[in-house]
Amino acid sequence: MISYNGELGFGITGDREAVPDIDVLTRAIEDHFYELRESRQ
Repeated sequence: MISYNGELGFGITGDREAVPDIDVLTRAIEDHFYELRESRQ
C-alpha cells in the first residue's frame, strides 16, 4: 500500500500455484475500499 499526492494505491503479489484465487482477494480489497470511501462521504 502506498499513498502519494492524495492517492492511495495497493499492490498484490502472489504465486498463482500457492494461491490460485488471488484475484478474489484483489477484488475483495477493492470492493471494501470503495465501501469504506462511500461511508466517509
